[in-house]
Amino acid sequence: MTRKPTDQKSEIAAAVWAKAMAKVKKENTKAESMNVRLNPRTKFGLELLARHQHRSLSSVVDWVLAETLRTEEMPSPKGDRTVHAVIAQTWDPHEADRLVLLALWDTALLTYEESLIWKTIQEEKTFWTAKKPASNTRAVLQSVVAGHNPYPDFARIRQNWLQIRAAAIGEVVEYTETR
Repeated sequence: MTRKPTDQKSEIAAAVWAKAMAKVKKENTKAESMNVRLNPRTKFGLELLARHQHRSLSSVVDWVLAETLRTEEMPSPKGDRTVHAVIAQTWDPHEADRLVLLALWDTALLTYEESLIWKTIQEEKTFWTAKKPASNTRAVLQSVVAGHNPYPDFARIRQNWLQIRAAAIGEVVEYTETR
């Protein structure tokens, strides 16, 4: 059986595209590592569950934790919400944005270090703006901020994140101007 002649450029383009997509998929599914101490009985139970589901132990632990986040409720100023719902409102890949969203949601959830950083952000007038944020952040902010004015200037906070962290522990810093 003979193959149909193909365009070599198309094959190369397809291979490059497939390689790029594989890299994107790998980056988007990269898991973080965590060490956990478990009671031997609990570990045994997880191992049995993994065998029953024909999955790895780490896969089962990830699944159990994800299920717990979807169902466990926690109190918040906006009423009881599942942890999953709070994550949906406060998660952002940028650490600075995530801290601001979490602080706007409920300052009681901040660690001591995060509280110091939040106080630094609150006290610096240039980190706040009357201008509504970009549309991709607006939906989250509407439910988190609920009419908060002024709005956090996420771009400026991100740009000065290292200085903000230094100022939070008492160092004297100069914030960079907005580009």
